[in-house]
Amino acid sequence: RSKEGNWSVDSLVVKSLGPHWSAGFTAAVTSSSFSNQRWVTSINPPVKKDFFRYSQSAEGSLTLQYTVGVSRYSYSQITLYDKLEETMPKHVLEVSLGFRQPWGSAGASATFWQSLSEPGFNRQSLYGNVSVRIYKGLTVNGSGDFARIRDQFYLEKSEATEEEILLRLRQLETGHRFYLNFGFTYSFGSLSNATVNPR
Repeated sequence: RSKEGNWSVDSLVVKSLGPHWSAGFTAAVTSSSFSNQRWVTSINPPVKKDFFRYSQSAEGSLTLQYTVGVSRYSYSQITLYDKLEETMPKHVLEVSLGFRQPWGSAGASATFWQSLSEPGFNRQSLYGNVSVRIYKGLTVNGSGDFARIRDQFYLEKSEATEEEILLRLRQLETGHRFYLNFGFTYSFGSLSNATVNPR
């Protein structure tokens, strides 16, 4: 028998500051037995620049977002750095590009995450996706993600058992992660009822 659990509660409030700028406030509480996180509380106020006007957001968007915040970690087991809880300030920079056209849609994003108290803890990731309409509601989709990982300060200190590895009950240390996927989607109903609101 094995047991794994995770949950999250997230909130977002955004205020428009004109046709290109917006600012907001995000807060979250999460938990993941897989990542040795009994609970994590985060408070993050971001500011975002939209390079396209808001009236153009249905066709395309190019955004730059910067966030400075703080997270409080409580761990289920002692970590690699001999901690059961800690508070960590961090900042995040994200660039995102997306287009929506009659033939389909495409998007890409790049994210940099770094601890302000321990700059060596950081992560860089790249993500891209494309969806091409073949006929009416039928589309072919593809997406991919690559991450350079240097932020696994939360990992459990003790060695993982063979059962934990085989059943994926516990996250293991790694320097990189990537995935690719492809598939098909068929959407019913009006093709014009989808909306895009990057703000």
